[in-house]
Amino acid sequence: MKRSILAAALAAAVIGLSGCAGQAGAAAPAATASGGLTAITVGVSPSTASAAVYLAQQKEFAEQGLAVTTTTIQSGAEAIPQLLNGGLTFALGDAAGTITASSNDIGITATGVATVSPTDASKDYSAIMTANPAITSVAGLAGKTVAVNQLKGIAQLTAAAAIDKQGGDSSKVQFVELAFPQMVDALTSGKVDAALIVEPFLSAAKAKGLTTVIAPQSYSVPGLPSTIFVASTAYATANPDIVTRFNKAVGEAGARANADTDLARQIAGTYTTISPDVLKVITLPTYAESAGDTSGMRKLVDLMNTYKFLDNQPDYDTLLVSGN
Repeated sequence: MKRSILAAALAAAVIGLSGCAGQAGAAAPAATASGGLTAITVGVSPSTASAAVYLAQQKEFAEQGLAVTTTTIQSGAEAIPQLLNGGLTFALGDAAGTITASSNDIGITATGVATVSPTDASKDYSAIMTANPAITSVAGLAGKTVAVNQLKGIAQLTAAAAIDKQGGDSSKVQFVELAFPQMVDALTSGKVDAALIVEPFLSAAKAKGLTTVIAPQSYSVPGLPSTIFVASTAYATANPDIVTRFNKAVGEAGARANADTDLARQIAGTYTTISPDVLKVITLPTYAESAGDTSGMRKLVDLMNTYKFLDNQPDYDTLLVSGN
């Protein structure tokens, strides 16, 4: 009973925008669209992390024989049942949240990578920010409250690892959960001492004069999956060819986005609510060009174990099904 309650809670949090429904129909092949293309439905977030999916709709999906319909997903509570019952084929998800869910027997798998953490701090679309002038380095975060959007999610993992690698002590930090849109006000009002903020809220924080303590991703998880594509384990296992073709399409579109940030910003302007002025200045994610390479998830599992984020260990045969 305790385990099923935990599983239900994880299902509500796993999609990082990011006793569930049964898996009836989840393994069924996708329908055929007009022109002989395979019809699939992808759940995406209204954020720049989804740009490669929208770019791939221009040509790459059709080149791979796929007809893709996108639907906006606001929460895991909405996405997980649809993945499990076949209403969604793939959905954008949080890497750490998916690992946790899989380790607790929720029938989802990481099929591919959408964005990876940058290796260059100047390309980091996140930062630990503060309004407290006394905090000048990660060492100053000891005994302080640091807001993250989800406890034991990828943001807290990234923050903790970066703090420790730069000489701080994350065990002395009090992490608290707070939605991204509330973080700037929480910092300026003194409700929290620091916060890990992502774009487009990061640019707003900088405009208000808040100070960057550290751009954490390049220090903690460089090159590792940040947001991923998730499917039901049953579907991914039964349809490896579709998984492979989907990954090839979004990987090629991701390469276009990385090479032409103006193009990525333009496509983001068609589906996000980010204003054109903000889109011009925000730092974009690094899109995965080898979307089918999910090997970095194993390193994330190791890091999550280092910080004792997992009560149970995932089965890699069900956690990672990235095609054939």
